[in-house]
Amino acid sequence: MLQLFFLKMSEFYEIDSTRVSLREYWWGSKSPLVLIIALVIKWLRIRLPNSSDDPNVDSTLPFVTESLPPGIATSFQALADELGALEFREPVYQIIHDPGTRTTVYWATFLHSSGKHFARIHHRVWQQAQKSDRGLFPIFFTSFTDGTFLVSSAGKPDMAAPATAQMNRMRGANTAKLWAEHLRLENLLSERKMISPVKTRDELLGASERQHILVRDFHLGRGVFRSRTAEEQTKVEAYSAAVSQAQGSGFEYPEVLAEVDRLQGKKPSWANGIWILAGSLVAFIAAGAANWDWKFTLWIIPVLIFHEGGHWVAMRLCNYRNLRMFFIPFFGAAVTGQNWNVPGWKRRWFPWLALYQASLLASSLVWRRWYFGDHG
Repeated sequence: MLQLFFLKMSEFYEIDSTRVSLREYWWGSKSPLVLIIALVIKWLRIRLPNSSDDPNVDSTLPFVTESLPPGIATSFQALADELGALEFREPVYQIIHDPGTRTTVYWATFLHSSGKHFARIHHRVWQQAQKSDRGLFPIFFTSFTDGTFLVSSAGKPDMAAPATAQMNRMRGANTAKLWAEHLRLENLLSERKMISPVKTRDELLGASERQHILVRDFHLGRGVFRSRTAEEQTKVEAYSAAVSQAQGSGFEYPEVLAEVDRLQGKKPSWANGIWILAGSLVAFIAAGAANWDWKFTLWIIPVLIFHEGGHWVAMRLCNYRNLRMFFIPFFGAAVTGQNWNVPGWKRRWFPWLALYQASLLASSLVWRRWYFGDHG
Protein backbone atom coordinates (compact mmCIF):
# COMPACT_ATOMS: atom_id res chain seq x y z
CA MET A 1 0.00 0.00 0.00
CA LEU A 2 1.30 3.44 -0.89
CA GLN A 3 1.71 5.78 2.05
CA LEU A 4 0.14 8.79 0.34
CA PHE A 5 -0.21 10.76 3.58
CA PHE A 6 3.53 11.50 3.30
CA LEU A 7 2.64 14.04 0.61
CA LYS A 8 1.32 16.38 3.32
CA MET A 9 4.48 16.16 5.39
CA SER A 10 7.32 17.02 2.99
CA GLU A 11 7.59 18.92 -0.28
CA PHE A 12 8.57 16.99 -3.40
CA TYR A 13 10.50 18.73 -6.17
CA GLU A 14 10.19 18.36 -9.91
CA ILE A 15 13.29 16.96 -11.65
CA ASP A 16 14.18 19.15 -14.65
CA SER A 17 15.94 16.95 -17.22
CA THR A 18 17.06 20.00 -19.23
CA ARG A 19 19.40 20.99 -16.36
CA VAL A 20 21.07 17.60 -16.11
CA SER A 21 24.67 17.65 -17.36
CA LEU A 22 25.98 15.74 -20.37
CA ARG A 23 28.18 13.72 -18.01
CA GLU A 24 25.07 12.50 -16.17
CA TYR A 25 23.42 11.56 -19.48
CA TRP A 26 26.60 9.63 -20.31
CA TRP A 27 26.36 7.77 -17.01
CA GLY A 28 22.84 6.71 -17.95
CA SER A 29 23.85 5.23 -21.30
CA LYS A 30 27.40 5.41 -22.64
CA SER A 31 26.61 6.10 -26.28
CA PRO A 32 27.60 9.04 -28.52
CA LEU A 33 24.02 9.06 -29.82
CA VAL A 34 22.75 9.70 -26.29
CA LEU A 35 25.02 12.74 -26.00
CA ILE A 36 23.76 14.15 -29.30
CA ILE A 37 20.15 13.60 -28.29
CA ALA A 38 20.92 15.19 -24.89
CA LEU A 39 22.31 18.28 -26.63
CA VAL A 40 19.13 18.60 -28.70
CA ILE A 41 16.92 18.06 -25.64
CA LYS A 42 18.82 20.69 -23.64
CA TRP A 43 18.82 23.17 -26.54
CA LEU A 44 15.09 22.77 -27.22
CA ARG A 45 14.37 22.54 -23.46
CA ILE A 46 12.37 19.33 -23.89
CA ARG A 47 11.56 17.97 -20.43
CA LEU A 48 11.60 14.18 -20.16
CA PRO A 49 10.22 11.97 -17.37
CA ASN A 50 12.99 11.53 -14.82
CA SER A 51 13.88 9.77 -11.59
CA SER A 52 16.92 9.74 -9.33
CA ASP A 53 18.62 7.80 -6.57
CA ASP A 54 18.81 11.16 -4.76
CA PRO A 55 15.29 11.63 -3.33
CA ASN A 56 13.71 14.78 -4.80
CA VAL A 57 12.19 15.73 -1.47
CA ASP A 58 12.71 18.54 1.03
CA SER A 59 13.31 16.23 4.01
CA THR A 60 13.69 12.48 4.40
CA LEU A 61 12.74 12.44 8.08
CA PRO A 62 8.94 12.12 7.62
CA PHE A 63 9.42 8.86 5.74
CA VAL A 64 10.67 6.72 8.63
CA THR A 65 8.61 3.55 8.92
CA GLU A 66 8.59 0.56 11.27
CA SER A 67 9.25 -2.02 8.56
CA LEU A 68 9.62 -2.62 4.84
CA PRO A 69 7.11 -4.50 2.66
CA PRO A 70 7.74 -8.28 2.85
CA GLY A 71 9.04 -8.55 -0.71
CA ILE A 72 11.49 -5.67 -0.25
CA ALA A 73 12.62 -6.98 3.14
CA THR A 74 13.37 -10.36 1.58
CA SER A 75 15.43 -8.77 -1.19
CA PHE A 76 17.41 -6.80 1.42
CA GLN A 77 18.25 -9.83 3.58
CA ALA A 78 21.46 -10.97 1.87
CA LEU A 79 23.01 -7.48 2.01
CA ALA A 80 21.77 -7.03 5.57
CA ASP A 81 23.59 -10.23 6.57
CA GLU A 82 26.79 -8.99 4.90
CA LEU A 83 26.55 -5.67 6.75
CA GLY A 84 25.86 -7.53 9.98
CA ALA A 85 29.13 -9.43 9.52
CA LEU A 86 30.86 -6.03 9.30
CA GLU A 87 29.25 -5.00 12.65
CA PHE A 88 26.47 -2.81 11.26
CA ARG A 89 23.26 -3.09 13.27
CA GLU A 90 19.92 -1.55 14.33
CA PRO A 91 18.55 -0.53 10.92
CA VAL A 92 16.20 2.41 10.46
CA TYR A 93 13.74 1.98 7.58
CA GLN A 94 12.44 4.67 5.23
CA ILE A 95 10.08 4.52 2.25
CA ILE A 96 10.04 7.63 0.06
CA HIS A 97 7.27 7.50 -2.53
CA ASP A 98 6.78 10.33 -5.02
CA PRO A 99 3.66 10.03 -7.23
CA GLY A 100 4.97 12.89 -9.36
CA THR A 101 7.92 10.92 -10.72
CA ARG A 102 6.31 7.49 -10.07
CA THR A 103 9.35 6.65 -7.93
CA THR A 104 9.66 4.76 -4.67
CA VAL A 105 12.97 4.65 -2.77
CA TYR A 106 13.46 2.06 -0.03
CA TRP A 107 16.20 2.56 2.58
CA ALA A 108 17.55 0.48 5.44
CA THR A 109 20.21 2.56 7.24
CA PHE A 110 22.48 0.94 9.87
CA LEU A 111 24.63 2.10 12.79
CA HIS A 112 28.17 0.73 13.14
CA SER A 113 29.44 -0.64 16.43
CA SER A 114 32.40 1.78 16.36
CA GLY A 115 30.11 4.80 16.20
CA LYS A 116 32.21 6.24 13.36
CA HIS A 117 30.25 5.24 10.26
CA PHE A 118 26.83 4.27 8.97
CA ALA A 119 25.70 2.17 6.05
CA ARG A 120 22.63 1.90 3.87
CA ILE A 121 20.92 -0.60 1.62
CA HIS A 122 19.36 1.41 -1.20
CA HIS A 123 16.67 0.28 -3.63
CA ARG A 124 14.78 2.43 -6.17
CA VAL A 125 11.71 1.49 -8.20
CA TRP A 126 10.69 3.73 -11.11
CA GLN A 127 7.31 2.79 -12.55
CA GLN A 128 7.78 4.86 -15.73
CA ALA A 129 10.85 2.91 -16.87
CA GLN A 130 10.69 -0.25 -18.97
CA LYS A 131 12.72 -1.92 -16.22
CA SER A 132 11.26 -0.51 -13.05
CA ASP A 133 13.91 -2.01 -10.74
CA ARG A 134 16.71 0.60 -10.79
CA GLY A 135 19.14 -1.25 -8.58
CA LEU A 136 19.79 -2.64 -5.10
CA PHE A 137 23.18 -1.85 -3.59
CA PRO A 138 25.09 -0.90 -0.39
CA ILE A 139 26.38 2.58 0.48
CA PHE A 140 28.82 3.53 3.28
CA PHE A 141 28.95 6.97 4.92
CA THR A 142 31.35 8.82 7.21
CA SER A 143 30.37 12.21 8.61
CA PHE A 144 33.03 14.79 9.54
CA THR A 145 32.79 17.65 12.02
CA ASP A 146 33.34 20.24 9.26
CA GLY A 147 29.99 19.23 7.73
CA THR A 148 31.43 17.14 4.90
CA PHE A 149 30.87 13.46 4.11
CA LEU A 150 32.69 10.56 2.52
CA VAL A 151 30.23 8.37 0.61
CA SER A 152 31.13 5.02 -1.00
CA SER A 153 28.51 3.51 -3.31
CA ALA A 154 28.30 0.27 -5.30
CA GLY A 155 25.43 1.68 -7.39
CA LYS A 156 25.47 2.89 -10.97
CA PRO A 157 26.43 6.60 -11.13
CA ASP A 158 23.22 8.59 -11.30
CA MET A 159 23.37 12.26 -10.35
CA ALA A 160 26.44 14.40 -9.70
CA ALA A 161 27.28 15.14 -6.07
CA PRO A 162 28.45 18.31 -4.31
CA ALA A 163 32.11 18.68 -3.33
CA THR A 164 31.04 18.52 0.32
CA ALA A 165 29.86 14.92 -0.19
CA GLN A 166 32.95 13.23 -1.63
CA MET A 167 31.83 10.26 -3.73
CA ASN A 168 33.74 7.00 -4.04
CA ARG A 169 31.91 5.19 -6.87
CA MET A 170 32.62 1.47 -7.27
CA ARG A 171 29.78 0.19 -9.40
CA GLY A 172 28.99 -3.46 -8.78
CA ALA A 173 31.60 -3.87 -6.03
CA ASN A 174 30.84 -6.47 -3.38
CA THR A 175 30.15 -5.26 0.14
CA ALA A 176 33.50 -6.27 1.66
CA LYS A 177 35.56 -4.67 -1.12
CA LEU A 178 33.55 -1.44 -0.98
CA TRP A 179 33.91 -1.32 2.81
CA ALA A 180 37.69 -1.85 2.65
CA GLU A 181 38.11 0.99 0.16
CA HIS A 182 35.85 3.25 2.21
CA LEU A 183 37.99 2.66 5.30
CA ARG A 184 41.17 3.39 3.33
CA LEU A 185 39.81 6.73 2.07
CA GLU A 186 38.41 7.55 5.50
CA ASN A 187 41.84 7.04 7.11
CA LEU A 188 43.38 9.45 4.62
CA LEU A 189 40.73 12.11 5.26
CA SER A 190 40.81 11.68 9.05
CA GLU A 191 44.45 12.81 9.06
CA ARG A 192 43.26 16.38 8.47
CA LYS A 193 39.68 16.44 9.86
CA MET A 194 37.71 14.83 12.65
CA ILE A 195 35.02 12.19 12.31
CA SER A 196 31.61 13.14 13.71
CA PRO A 197 30.30 10.25 15.85
CA VAL A 198 27.06 8.46 14.99
CA LYS A 199 26.18 6.26 17.98
CA THR A 200 22.41 6.47 18.47
CA ARG A 201 19.28 6.23 16.36
CA ASP A 202 18.73 9.99 16.61
CA GLU A 203 22.32 10.70 15.58
CA LEU A 204 21.93 8.28 12.67
CA LEU A 205 18.82 10.04 11.40
CA GLY A 206 20.45 13.43 11.91
CA ALA A 207 23.60 12.49 9.97
CA SER A 208 21.55 10.93 7.17
CA GLU A 209 19.41 14.06 6.92
CA ARG A 210 22.46 16.37 6.85
CA GLN A 211 23.91 14.42 3.94
CA HIS A 212 20.57 14.58 2.14
CA ILE A 213 20.40 18.37 2.65
CA LEU A 214 23.85 18.81 1.08
CA VAL A 215 22.74 16.87 -1.99
CA ARG A 216 19.28 18.50 -2.09
CA ASP A 217 20.67 22.04 -1.98
CA PHE A 218 23.24 21.18 -4.65
CA HIS A 219 20.47 20.02 -7.05
CA LEU A 220 18.29 23.02 -6.18
CA GLY A 221 21.20 25.36 -6.81
CA ARG A 222 21.83 24.03 -10.31
CA GLY A 223 18.14 23.82 -11.18
CA VAL A 224 17.83 20.04 -11.46
CA PHE A 225 15.39 20.16 -8.54
CA ARG A 226 12.74 22.89 -8.59
CA SER A 227 9.41 23.52 -6.90
CA ARG A 228 6.41 22.09 -8.68
CA THR A 229 3.98 24.45 -10.34
CA ALA A 230 0.33 24.52 -9.29
CA GLU A 231 -0.57 22.66 -12.49
CA GLU A 232 2.05 19.96 -11.85
CA GLN A 233 0.87 19.55 -8.26
CA THR A 234 -2.73 19.23 -9.43
CA LYS A 235 -1.69 16.39 -11.76
CA VAL A 236 0.15 14.67 -8.91
CA GLU A 237 -2.91 14.88 -6.68
CA ALA A 238 -5.15 13.54 -9.47
CA TYR A 239 -2.82 10.59 -9.97
CA SER A 240 -2.72 9.91 -6.21
CA ALA A 241 -6.53 9.97 -6.11
CA ALA A 242 -6.66 7.51 -9.03
CA VAL A 243 -4.28 5.16 -7.20
CA SER A 244 -6.40 5.36 -4.03
CA GLN A 245 -9.54 4.62 -6.05
CA ALA A 246 -7.90 1.61 -7.71
CA GLN A 247 -6.74 0.37 -4.30
CA GLY A 248 -10.25 0.70 -2.94
CA SER A 249 -11.56 -1.35 -5.88
CA GLY A 250 -9.21 -4.19 -4.99
CA PHE A 251 -6.89 -4.04 -8.01
CA GLU A 252 -3.56 -5.83 -7.44
CA TYR A 253 -1.45 -3.17 -9.20
CA PRO A 254 -3.23 0.16 -8.62
CA GLU A 255 -0.21 2.28 -9.63
CA VAL A 256 -0.04 0.61 -13.05
CA LEU A 257 -3.76 1.07 -13.66
CA ALA A 258 -3.60 4.74 -12.63
CA GLU A 259 -0.60 5.35 -14.91
CA VAL A 260 -2.34 3.75 -17.91
CA ASP A 261 -5.44 5.87 -17.31
CA ARG A 262 -3.28 8.99 -17.09
CA LEU A 263 -1.40 8.25 -20.31
CA GLN A 264 -4.53 7.37 -22.25
CA GLY A 265 -6.17 10.61 -21.17
CA LYS A 266 -3.17 12.77 -22.00
CA LYS A 267 -3.80 15.27 -24.79
CA PRO A 268 -0.94 15.95 -27.21
CA SER A 269 0.13 19.52 -27.92
CA TRP A 270 0.35 20.13 -31.67
CA ALA A 271 2.12 23.44 -31.16
CA ASN A 272 4.78 21.76 -29.04
CA GLY A 273 5.22 19.03 -31.66
CA ILE A 274 5.68 21.58 -34.45
CA TRP A 275 8.24 23.51 -32.43
CA ILE A 276 10.17 20.32 -31.72
CA LEU A 277 10.16 19.38 -35.41
CA ALA A 278 11.17 22.87 -36.57
CA GLY A 279 13.84 23.32 -33.90
CA SER A 280 15.41 19.92 -34.48
CA LEU A 281 15.39 20.56 -38.27
CA VAL A 282 17.33 23.79 -37.76
CA ALA A 283 19.82 21.94 -35.52
CA PHE A 284 20.13 19.15 -38.12
CA ILE A 285 20.91 21.60 -40.94
CA ALA A 286 23.28 23.66 -38.80
CA ALA A 287 25.20 20.56 -37.68
CA GLY A 288 25.84 19.47 -41.27
CA ALA A 289 26.23 22.90 -42.86
CA ALA A 290 30.02 22.67 -43.00
CA ASN A 291 29.92 19.56 -45.22
CA TRP A 292 26.70 19.95 -47.22
CA ASP A 293 25.70 22.00 -50.21
CA TRP A 294 22.14 23.08 -50.97
CA LYS A 295 21.48 20.19 -53.39
CA PHE A 296 22.34 17.57 -50.76
CA THR A 297 20.02 19.34 -48.33
CA LEU A 298 17.22 19.27 -50.93
CA TRP A 299 17.80 15.54 -51.28
CA ILE A 300 18.21 14.35 -47.70
CA ILE A 301 15.54 16.35 -45.86
CA PRO A 302 12.55 15.36 -48.08
CA VAL A 303 13.68 11.72 -48.02
CA LEU A 304 13.87 11.72 -44.20
CA ILE A 305 10.49 13.43 -43.88
CA PHE A 306 8.96 11.01 -46.40
CA HIS A 307 10.47 8.01 -44.65
CA GLU A 308 9.51 9.02 -41.12
CA GLY A 309 6.12 10.13 -42.42
CA GLY A 310 5.45 6.50 -43.25
CA HIS A 311 6.09 5.51 -39.67
CA TRP A 312 3.96 8.42 -38.44
CA VAL A 313 1.00 7.37 -40.64
CA ALA A 314 1.21 3.71 -39.56
CA MET A 315 1.51 4.63 -35.89
CA ARG A 316 -1.39 7.07 -36.18
CA LEU A 317 -3.59 4.41 -37.79
CA CYS A 318 -2.71 2.03 -34.96
CA ASN A 319 -3.81 4.54 -32.29
CA TYR A 320 -0.37 5.58 -31.09
CA ARG A 321 -0.67 8.76 -29.07
CA ASN A 322 1.54 11.77 -28.39
CA LEU A 323 3.33 11.32 -31.73
CA ARG A 324 6.43 13.43 -32.26
CA MET A 325 8.69 13.65 -35.31
CA PHE A 326 12.12 15.20 -34.90
CA PHE A 327 15.54 15.31 -36.55
CA ILE A 328 18.75 14.03 -34.91
CA PRO A 329 21.89 15.90 -36.04
CA PHE A 330 24.36 13.70 -38.01
CA PHE A 331 22.06 10.67 -37.74
CA GLY A 332 18.67 11.31 -39.37
CA ALA A 333 15.17 11.56 -37.97
CA ALA A 334 12.77 9.61 -35.77
CA VAL A 335 9.14 9.35 -34.69
CA THR A 336 8.10 8.55 -31.12
CA GLY A 337 4.71 7.78 -29.60
CA GLN A 338 2.82 5.70 -27.06
CA ASN A 339 0.63 2.71 -27.83
CA TRP A 340 -1.86 0.46 -26.04
CA ASN A 341 -3.01 -2.85 -27.55
CA VAL A 342 -3.02 -2.54 -31.33
CA PRO A 343 -6.20 -4.28 -32.61
CA GLY A 344 -5.60 -7.18 -35.00
CA TRP A 345 -7.44 -5.61 -37.92
CA LYS A 346 -5.19 -2.57 -37.79
CA ARG A 347 -2.15 -4.75 -38.33
CA ARG A 348 -3.40 -5.21 -41.89
CA TRP A 349 -2.21 -1.69 -42.56
CA PHE A 350 1.39 -2.80 -42.29
CA PRO A 351 1.51 -4.41 -45.80
CA TRP A 352 0.47 -1.02 -47.12
CA LEU A 353 3.27 0.52 -45.13
CA ALA A 354 5.72 -1.90 -46.77
CA LEU A 355 4.44 -0.78 -50.20
CA TYR A 356 4.83 2.82 -49.10
CA GLN A 357 8.43 2.19 -48.05
CA ALA A 358 9.14 0.52 -51.39
CA SER A 359 7.91 3.63 -53.19
CA LEU A 360 10.12 5.65 -50.86
CA LEU A 361 13.15 3.63 -51.89
CA ALA A 362 12.38 4.18 -55.56
CA SER A 363 11.99 7.91 -55.10
CA SER A 364 15.19 8.04 -53.05
CA LEU A 365 17.10 6.38 -55.89
CA VAL A 366 15.76 8.96 -58.32
CA TRP A 367 16.88 11.79 -56.04
CA ARG A 368 20.25 10.15 -55.54
CA ARG A 369 20.83 9.70 -59.30
CA TRP A 370 19.92 13.32 -59.93
CA TYR A 371 22.24 14.56 -57.22
CA PHE A 372 25.26 12.43 -57.91
CA GLY A 373 24.71 12.61 -61.64
CA ASP A 374 25.16 16.36 -61.47
CA HIS A 375 28.41 15.81 -59.59
CA GLY A 376 30.03 13.57 -62.15
